[in-house]
Amino acid sequence: MKRLSENSQAGVDAVFTARMSRRAFCAMGLAAGSALFAGCVSTTQDQTNEAEKPSPSEEPQEESVPQEEETSTPQEAVKGSTFAYNTLVSLTAYGVDQSVIKDCIKAYADYEDLFSARKSGTDIDRINQAKGAPVEVDQQTADLIAEALEFCEKSEGAFDITIGSVSLLWDFMEAVKPDDALIQEAVKHIDYTQVKLDGTTVTLLDPEAKLDLGGIAKGWICGEIARKLKDAGATAGLIDLGTSSICAFGTKPDGSGWRIGLRDPREDATGYVGIIELTDISMTSSGLYEQQFELDGVTYWHILDSSTGYPAQTDMLGDTVVCADAAFGDAVTTMLFVKGIDEAVSWIEKNYPDVAAMFIPRDGEPVFVNGFSIL
Repeated sequence: MKRLSENSQAGVDAVFTARMSRRAFCAMGLAAGSALFAGCVSTTQDQTNEAEKPSPSEEPQEESVPQEEETSTPQEAVKGSTFAYNTLVSLTAYGVDQSVIKDCIKAYADYEDLFSARKSGTDIDRINQAKGAPVEVDQQTADLIAEALEFCEKSEGAFDITIGSVSLLWDFMEAVKPDDALIQEAVKHIDYTQVKLDGTTVTLLDPEAKLDLGGIAKGWICGEIARKLKDAGATAGLIDLGTSSICAFGTKPDGSGWRIGLRDPREDATGYVGIIELTDISMTSSGLYEQQFELDGVTYWHILDSSTGYPAQTDMLGDTVVCADAAFGDAVTTMLFVKGIDEAVSWIEKNYPDVAAMFIPRDGEPVFVNGFSIL
């Protein structure tokens, strides 16, 4: 196992870590040395990629507010972060001013208000509460559902956005396990073919079905934020949704790509498998280390098997995918995790030879597929 030493931290732009409380995440950001764990929107001379270091007692703000408008020069990075989706999300960009970063930070909250299945009044919550009645949604919600349904079909139901009938019974942040009878009943209503999308109108043909876009939404959002930055004139950027998705485009002023530390789920927060450098591509990850709890001597983790309604029984601790489309990568890592290493390797080699992947087993060394390489 490698560890993020003080010397190695300066060359790493982000570190894949674990989802946890705001306070704990902030403290771990300091320990891991992530160069993106900044608690405000700021313009910095980014030559060493050193993080601005808030006190461990400070918590990230819901929305960062820039103090002044200033366009970054080609040598300067503008950074911003906020807390959403139970994790610290952050971004770095070159060639835009702080107003662009502020708009992107606001977009994080806007997307959560559309896509969250657990917040009252979101598009997804309204669909789930409609009991089969048609629901008019935002165009962005319709776009995400359309892309999700396409992957449901490609995966032959191995990935299924109607897993909400089960997943919403569990609460991995509050250590809540539903009764077995409730799980067994809820599994009967997992079937993505019961989702009808007509323009921006969504209908659940099974009134007891429920949507949960958690397996694809972060990747989709990551890609959208990257698009917003590019449209605003950013020459390079890194969008980091904490434990799940990273999008990188362009190169830094010195011509280098974005260096990401890959956490080793077999070890503590400072252990990592290696470093990967990204340019004009996305990286997504899933793992047992993200959300889990122990109850009566049994450990339960948040990645559920849609065929049983219980945490996936797998020989895998974590997986990472590098590909062009972050939404696709997000969905793939979730699905492959459930399959287990042997089936996952076979599936991705056969169907997507251009998608690089890394699988971390419970025992043994990481398995690299389709040219996945680390520094």
